[in-house]
Amino acid sequence: MTTMPRFVLIALLLAVTAVPMTGCGCGDDDDSTDSGGTPDGDTEAVPDDDTSDDDGDDDVDDDVTDDDLDDDADDDTDPPLPDPTFGWILMDTDRDHVSWVLQQAAAFGVDNVQLSHDLIMDIDEITEDEDKAILLQDIAQEAHGLGLKVWVWAHEFARETYLICFDPDGDVWERRRKAYRDGLARIPEIDGVVLMFGSSDAEPWYVPCFCQWCLEQEPIGNPILDLIHSNPVQRLQQIYDVVGGVVMGEFGKELRVRTFMHMPIELDWLRDSLKTYENPDLMVMSKDVPQDWQPYYPDNPLIGDVGHRHQIIEMDLGNEYWGLSNILNGQVDYIYRRSRYERDAGARGYGARVERGDQHAFGNPNEINIYAASRLIPDETDVPDEVYRDWFDARYGIAGDTASAVVLKRVFRTSHDAIRKMYYTLGMWTLEKGSDVTGSARYPEQLWSRNTTPYDGDWQAIFTSLAFPGEQTLRDLWQESTEAIEIAQDNLDLLDSIEGSFSTADDFDELREMLERHRDATIVWRSMKDAMFRYMFWRAGHPDQADFVEGDAEELLDLADDMEARWGSSVTPGDPDRIRDFVADLRQGFPDQVDEAAYEQPVLFDIEAEDLGGGQYHVTWSSSAPMTSFIEWTEKLPLYPNTSGEDDSNQTLHEATFTVSDASKPHAFRVAGHDGATLYRSGDFWVGLDP
Repeated sequence: MTTMPRFVLIALLLAVTAVPMTGCGCGDDDDSTDSGGTPDGDTEAVPDDDTSDDDGDDDVDDDVTDDDLDDDADDDTDPPLPDPTFGWILMDTDRDHVSWVLQQAAAFGVDNVQLSHDLIMDIDEITEDEDKAILLQDIAQEAHGLGLKVWVWAHEFARETYLICFDPDGDVWERRRKAYRDGLARIPEIDGVVLMFGSSDAEPWYVPCFCQWCLEQEPIGNPILDLIHSNPVQRLQQIYDVVGGVVMGEFGKELRVRTFMHMPIELDWLRDSLKTYENPDLMVMSKDVPQDWQPYYPDNPLIGDVGHRHQIIEMDLGNEYWGLSNILNGQVDYIYRRSRYERDAGARGYGARVERGDQHAFGNPNEINIYAASRLIPDETDVPDEVYRDWFDARYGIAGDTASAVVLKRVFRTSHDAIRKMYYTLGMWTLEKGSDVTGSARYPEQLWSRNTTPYDGDWQAIFTSLAFPGEQTLRDLWQESTEAIEIAQDNLDLLDSIEGSFSTADDFDELREMLERHRDATIVWRSMKDAMFRYMFWRAGHPDQADFVEGDAEELLDLADDMEARWGSSVTPGDPDRIRDFVADLRQGFPDQVDEAAYEQPVLFDIEAEDLGGGQYHVTWSSSAPMTSFIEWTEKLPLYPNTSGEDDSNQTLHEATFTVSDASKPHAFRVAGHDGATLYRSGDFWVGLDP
C-alpha cells in the first residue's frame, strides 16, 4: 500500500480528532476531545439518545431525505425474511480442532460456520496462498458433509493503494470483481461472503479521490469529506454493487455486510447506506455492542435499523477481552439480556465467536456460554435458570434441584461480576485492547479510543473523572478492584464447599484452577489500576502520591514473581514479563528517590441483596471503618437517580431496603456511606437477573 500524501494525512487526522462531522446524520466523528470526552462537557455533536435515532438530525447528503431513510421493517408489503440462522465464527487454523468443532455443530443447533482471522480475512488470500486455499476448501467440504453452510470474511478495500478513483468505470472495480471471481471459482464450496470495512487496508470513506469523476461530484456539506471528495454512503453502495454483482449475481452466493466500525459516525454511514440500498437480498451482521466488546456499552444502535434486511448478531463467546477463556466468565445472564433486546429489535440469529486464535471456549467451563446462546437465542421462552440447571447436570453431574447447584450457579453468575470489576474501570474501557496487562502504565490508552460517551452521553462524568482523576476517583477504583478480589476469593471458597458433588475430580480441579488464576489476576489488576491512575494524580501536582505509586510498583514486581512461580512464565492473564514491563514504563520520568508506601483505605464488603418480592430488595453490607449508610439504584447505568436516604449513625454493619418500579427488569445498585466528610461507595451490583 502506498504512503498517504502528507496533506491528506493531516486532513484525515483532523477529521477524526477535531472537526465536528456536519451534514452526516450523527454529529461527531471523534474519539478524543470532541467526542464528549472534554472536561468542559462539549457534547454538542453527540446524540442524546445513544445514536439510536433512525435518521439522526441531518441527512447524509442533500439528495437523501428522511423519507428515504424510513425503516420499512413494519411495511406489510415487504417480502418475508429468510429463517433465522445460527453460526459459529472459527479462527484457529489447527485442522484437527476445526474438525472437532464442526462435529459439535449439530448438538448446538448450528447451521453454518464463518471462517475468519487466521483462516481468512480477505478474499484475495485464496488466490495468493494455495496452501490456504486447500485448507479452506477442505474445511468447507467437511462442513458441507455435516449439513453446514460456510462463509468467509472479506475486507474492502483490500490490496489497494490509498488513492482510489471511484469512477464506476474505474480500474479498481474490475480488480475487485476479479478477486471475488477468482476466489469463488477456486473454492466453489463457499456459500457466502461476509463483507466488512472496519480495519481494512483502506477504509473506503477516508480514501482520497482526485480523479475527474470525483471532482465532478456534488459536495455533501462536510468540509473534511468534501476535501477528499468522499460521499461515504455512495461509496459503500458502489462496493455493494460490485461485490454483490459477483457474489450474488454471478455465483448465486449470499452476501452479508458486517457493520463493525470504530466511530459512531461510521455506523450512521453504514446504516444509511443499507437502508437506502435497493437490493433486498443483501444481509447484515452487527455486533451486539457498537464497537469492540465491552459489557457496559449500550446495545448497538444498528440492531433493527438497517431497513428490511436479514440481520444476525455477532457475539463474542471466546472472551477476547475477558480472559481468553483462561479464567471463568459465565455470560448466561448477559447473553439473555442482550438477546432479548436484539430479538425484539428484529435480529434473526447470531454468529458467535467461540475462540480467539488457539484459545478456545470449547472444552472448558466457559463452554456454558456457547450452550446458553444455543438455547436462549432461538427459544424466546427459555430462561437462564434452566440453562444453568441442565448444563450443571450434564457437565458436572450436579442436579438442578440440589443445594450444590444453587452454590454453583452463584459461582458462575458472579464470575462475570468479577470479570467486569477487574477489566473495566468504573464501567469504562481504559487499559489494554486485549486480556492481559497493559503495556502503557502512565495513561489509560483505551480510554479515548473506546470512550462510551459518544454512544451514551450519560457516561460523560465518568469519562472526565478517569481522564483527570481526583481523590474520589482513586477511592472508587480501589473499592471496585477490592470487590473483584473479594468475589473471586468467595467463588473459590464456595466451590471448595461443594467439591464432593462433582462427578469427577478432574472437572472440579479444572474449574478450581480457573477460579484461582482469576483471583490472582484480580490482585494484579488492583495494583496496576491504582498505580496508573495515582501516577496521573501525582503528575497533576500531588507530590504526596509518589510514595504510593512506588509502593504499587514494588507490589507488582512481587506479584510478577508470584505469578511466574505459580503459573509459569507465559500465564494469561497476568503475564509476569508484561507486569515487569508495566513497572518499567511506570518508572520512566518518575523521581529516582521516593519512599515506598502501601496504600490503604476503608472498604465496603459482604454486599448482599435479598429479594423480598414485589420488586423490593433488602441489602446488607459491612465496612472496615464506622461510617453512615445509604443505597442508590438504577435501571440504567451509569446514573443512580434513586436513593434510600442516608442513615447518619456511624457503624460497621449496614442495611437498607429499596423498591424498583418494574420488577421484571434487572436493576443495578450500589451502597455508600460517609466516614466524616469522605465518601466511600461500592461498584455496581445487580438484582432481578432471574426472569
